[in-house]
Amino acid sequence: MGEAKRRKELGLPPKQINEAKRRKELGLPPKQIDKEQIKKNVRSTLTKYPFIPFIFYGAALIILVVGVFAVINYYK
Repeated sequence: MGEAKRRKELGLPPKQINEAKRRKELGLPPKQIDKEQIKKNVRSTLTKYPFIPFIFYGAALIILVVGVFAVINYYK
């Protein structure tokens, strides 16, 4: 029997759960996201590792080229 049914049978009100505590237990991010802190983290990472954008652009270009060749070979 679930806790909600048991509480109802005993005449108790539904259990009140703190929203922040529940989100933390589930591993969810907080409701209010600090965008400025995220921007600072991204900028500091990019200044620390300036080659990261080149890796992403290179990977995207390789995926595009391989995809085009796969489509061409499929329709031959």
